[in-house]
Amino acid sequence: LALMLVMSLPGLAKPSVFVDKAAGFQLVAPDGWQADTPKAKTMKAEALFFGPNQGKDFRSNINVMVQSCPDIKTYTKLTLDQLKNPQVKGTVVSQKDLKAGKADGHQLIWKATMGGKKLQFNSTYFCVGGKTFLFTGTSLEANWKDVEKLYEASSKTFQPAQ
Repeated sequence: LALMLVMSLPGLAKPSVFVDKAAGFQLVAPDGWQADTPKAKTMKAEALFFGPNQGKDFRSNINVMVQSCPDIKTYTKLTLDQLKNPQVKGTVVSQKDLKAGKADGHQLIWKATMGGKKLQFNSTYFCVGGKTFLFTGTSLEANWKDVEKLYEASSKTFQPAQ
């Protein structure tokens, strides 16, 4: 069951804490962003939040997936290898190691063209107990500056169960 609570967080006005006890994570979604549980399930995601329209047929969004993986080093290598795939052709903008309590994490900011759209992503993930908790914020590349701080603030609240 997902539970929405109201909480105050600098940089996000009137945000909501999204807690998924079954999947084992929580995060603060930006104020006014709409959760779409049915669409999340079709994407095999645990959660999906839509933000403002950024153009024809595209809304900024955040999704959370829980996947199996042995450790952060392996998951990061697999992710970087996937970005090199000719079908993805992703370019890493920046990356850094993170910690959430005892959980090891990593953040990749990257770009790719998908479905004819130039996109930019904030992929923040943590590995705990053989599971990877993946937070991904997606934006049109041209509108990245409009949502970059929201993604960064929300990704900093992202916490896997420990």
